[in-house]
Amino acid sequence: MRRSVRSVFFMVVTIISLLMLQSCTKELEALSYKPGTYTAEAQGHNGPVRVEVTCSESKIDSIKVVSHSETEGITDTVFSTIPEEIVKTQSLDVDGVSGATVAGNALIAAVADAVRQAGGDPEKLQGKGHEATGNGTGPEEKMSCDVVVVGAGGAGLAAANAAIEAGYDVVLLEKLSYTGGGFTYVEGVFGVNSPIQKKAGVDLSVETLFKESMDFHHWLPNASLLKAFYNNAGDSITWLMDRGVKFRGVITANPPDGNIAWHLFDGGKAGRLAVKNLTERIEKSPNGTILYETPGKALIIRDGKVCGVSAVKKDGGRLSVEARAVILATGGFSSNQALKEQYLRYPGYLNVGAGGREGDGLKMLSQVHADLVGMSAVLGAGLVMPIPISQQMGPDTRYPDILGAVYNEGLLTLSRQGRRFMNERLPIEYRSNATEQVGGTAFVVFDQKTVDEFIEQGQRFGFGIPRKLPKLQEGIDKALAEKNDWMFSADSLEGLSKQTGMPLENLKKSVADMNGYAAQGQDPEFYMEKKALFSIKEAPYYAVRVVLGMYATVGGSKVTEGLQVIDTDGNVVPGLYAIGLDAGGLYGDTYDMRIANGAASGFSVTSARLAVRDIQRWLKK
Repeated sequence: MRRSVRSVFFMVVTIISLLMLQSCTKELEALSYKPGTYTAEAQGHNGPVRVEVTCSESKIDSIKVVSHSETEGITDTVFSTIPEEIVKTQSLDVDGVSGATVAGNALIAAVADAVRQAGGDPEKLQGKGHEATGNGTGPEEKMSCDVVVVGAGGAGLAAANAAIEAGYDVVLLEKLSYTGGGFTYVEGVFGVNSPIQKKAGVDLSVETLFKESMDFHHWLPNASLLKAFYNNAGDSITWLMDRGVKFRGVITANPPDGNIAWHLFDGGKAGRLAVKNLTERIEKSPNGTILYETPGKALIIRDGKVCGVSAVKKDGGRLSVEARAVILATGGFSSNQALKEQYLRYPGYLNVGAGGREGDGLKMLSQVHADLVGMSAVLGAGLVMPIPISQQMGPDTRYPDILGAVYNEGLLTLSRQGRRFMNERLPIEYRSNATEQVGGTAFVVFDQKTVDEFIEQGQRFGFGIPRKLPKLQEGIDKALAEKNDWMFSADSLEGLSKQTGMPLENLKKSVADMNGYAAQGQDPEFYMEKKALFSIKEAPYYAVRVVLGMYATVGGSKVTEGLQVIDTDGNVVPGLYAIGLDAGGLYGDTYDMRIANGAASGFSVTSARLAVRDIQRWLKK
């Protein structure tokens, strides 16, 4: 009965997803433009990124990057693939964690400006549309290999490289037109006992990390899996370095007491160079094949053993890839609202991570009745504005510096009822949990004096490194001029109450309490540190509506420490592995950032290597 219920559920999810896709498509088709070619630019890392956008009455026909000053080689993929994806999908939601790449932000911002010039609304171009459009009804092609990997993000790329180096013929299926997924935008990866830590004199042991993690998660994780991850995470840093990936150091994102284990990629280019290196190694190998715009759709199962993947080619034809082992690395389900409704405690998380994470791996795992664990946990992004992340982050965003003010400074945060509900300087994952309890939405309240302080003196905390926010007033004024539903200002608390809907009595009490705490230098309510106590006395008063953001889901299939999939009867599924965000059991109910910064990206690489190691054992090659 349990298996049949699970199967029926996934059928329902598939139907709902198709209906949502049809609805989204109709909305995109309703867009209209004034035909012509429009020129626009936005500030990149080294200078303006200038584009020419040609529109017909109903769609964007072409995008050309006319000029830029970005570093050649590093941004080549950005300037070639993003325009192609925008035209193909008629969507601006193609950049994943766009705040992590300045060049990508600038390109998308420039296209959005051109869309406005053409009379279009860029807000309506935030739909998803990455996947190949073929329906698999064309002629069938067959391939065979030793290992087929589904998903060419960080985990899939690492798995394909490791398998090729182990002497296997590998086929890597990717539903987008480029590799990298969310790994393209991560700033660094977790590691322990790495050569970089040893050189920096970082004294951090696997034992310390393991005990801290298991205590934090109340022993809910798979202890053997977590221990295997930590034992091999340092070697994964070396493995990446040996394959041309460069790091600029190791830090903690949560000073002063966070563990120094976050290895930052060199050059401030996030994971883009790592993706480029790992992709090129596969493409240059005679034993590696990457099939772009070829989504894996179903497992091929014979006699209880997984022996391949059925896919859809770019031209709509069917493809059967026979393989001795299958590795799922599809990146979780943060883009699939139906699955979020099913599994998350709070399904309203705004996805600010990579797009296209539709739970493809989960759908295939349902075929073998995989035991799913940790499905309610997410990699939280904290409280963000309820708009695309590309409009919030980076030096040339639509609303500069607002996120820098409200994100991590400890400003008074109130529920929709106008009541304070947490210590605003808690770690991100704690703040996310607290905000879930009040409905996932809150208001950050501050005054003009605080704005002036951030502009002239800078943040008190920042995200590890405080900085000045010179464009904060500009960002606020722009948001207010647009009369949106998340930025509010008034010369009195009465006016702020009326605009936000927070009850006046509660708002006044919360502000008065905080002013008292700031004056006496202590917070007897939730014990926030003295440095984070801001008074709210100087009009105009501001309120920013914020919502919970998430980078990714982190639950998935129960696996062995060698990443073999385990079914609901507790048996290993022969021939099937789940890695990265398709594997569950690494966390309890909350992803932790203070203990193991970059754990999700670090696990993507380490789990890939562990899976290939187990495949070698299993195939005895």
